[in-house]
Amino acid sequence: VVENSLVFVKPWQGDVFCVDVSNPSSPFVRSRAPSGIRWGVMGLSGHNLYMGDKAGSEAEYMDVSNPDSIRMIRLHSLPGIIEAICASDSLLLLSYMSQLMIYSTTSPELPVLLSSTAIPDVSIASICLRGDTAFVGTVYGKIVSVDISDRRYPVIRGVYSPPAQPTSSAGYLAVGDSVLYCSYFHSMTVFSVADPTSISVLSSFP
Repeated sequence: VVENSLVFVKPWQGDVFCVDVSNPSSPFVRSRAPSGIRWGVMGLSGHNLYMGDKAGSEAEYMDVSNPDSIRMIRLHSLPGIIEAICASDSLLLLSYMSQLMIYSTTSPELPVLLSSTAIPDVSIASICLRGDTAFVGTVYGKIVSVDISDRRYPVIRGVYSPPAQPTSSAGYLAVGDSVLYCSYFHSMTVFSVADPTSISVLSSFP
């Protein structure tokens, strides 16, 4: 996870590191903190770092307001394996299998579940957020747009389904003003998402 000139990383079964990359030719570790998560996904909400365990059912909350002394505040037990996570200043989006879960992080130490929405696939692989629209990538390569303007009653607005059975999931998403970048196992696809109800492919490579 990247925030300004800081990068937060976590190796397998290792600590969480805060790395200063303000000088890209000479990055250095500002601080580190123990983690109870084995293999995780991360989301940053303000000065709060949330991590979900892809090998278990725990979630961690870390205070990263002081880059020189990051620290774990709480370890939560959740009802399933967390495959994807995304956070904004006041929201935390998690996936449990095919469920998109939206939490309020008004109280960072105790996120409050606002809603759960079934995504049309067996499991969610990735999530990203643009304003009040969440984009969800699935294990079978679908891209789903979800209107979360009403946090308690999200609405699916658009679904892109690959023309053929994909060889890998939509494992990573990044969104701009009108385009969505999706990485598959050996390729990347660029989608037009200017209209979230009509997701279409612009290009794919290699």
